[in-house]
Amino acid sequence: MGAAASGVEIVDRDENSYKNVPFATRFKFHASSTPPVRHPLIEDFSHSGEGTELEDAFSGRLVDEFKWRIEKGSNPDANAFNLTGAFTIRVGSDPDRSLQKNGAQLTNGLHWSPERKSLFVRGQVKVNSTNVQSFFGINNTALEFDWPFTVADGIVSSSRSNACGFLCDFDSEGGVIYAVAVKNGVVQSVNTGVYLSPFDYRRYFIMFSETGDAFFYIDRVLVAEIENACSAATIYSPYIIGSSSAVDGKEIYLKNFRIKQAT
Repeated sequence: MGAAASGVEIVDRDENSYKNVPFATRFKFHASSTPPVRHPLIEDFSHSGEGTELEDAFSGRLVDEFKWRIEKGSNPDANAFNLTGAFTIRVGSDPDRSLQKNGAQLTNGLHWSPERKSLFVRGQVKVNSTNVQSFFGINNTALEFDWPFTVADGIVSSSRSNACGFLCDFDSEGGVIYAVAVKNGVVQSVNTGVYLSPFDYRRYFIMFSETGDAFFYIDRVLVAEIENACSAATIYSPYIIGSSSAVDGKEIYLKNFRIKQAT
């Protein structure tokens, strides 16, 4: 709670904008409002009327299979489930260490397009240890069970024609987070300089323009902008994937997921 000076613009956690707030008006302002860095896209989006939205706090006993499609590795220890208010990927213990043996992924469906008056996707991600790989973002397929992006020696490559998100690989990059994008097979990436640390959630937020530009935020700070990040007319699915190249017992957590596009 606090007083707001006349003329100040206040933005709530759902990107709703309150302009020319009178002096001494009192608000409950949520600490996780995303993002505090104002961008014209967010103002346009928040005033665009009704939209299509998918939101999940993963607080149920089971993952909602009406919302989500889960793929799991063939190793019996590989699993994906709800735990303490988060979707949890538990990696398997097969010595092969491949995604198809030890990993898991969460997708929705091909419903989401930046061309439809902008698009945003957000969520919180953390791990319980190092030696994991993860990707969070959107992808132009909802069925393929493989990595949309990989990174080695600072070079990002992609198996997709159109996708965009955050990529982290402790095995090859020590946990640094990359903003990654591919449009019609052309890959772009930015080393954000931010690291995914065990036990600490990182707040991911990506805003897409109607032309496919992408603006990446971590913990409410703008860390990357990629022009022509992905095809705006393409239909996407949210895509969360994780695995490990080390021993079993590694877990990756996703909570408070939300994706929305204006209509």
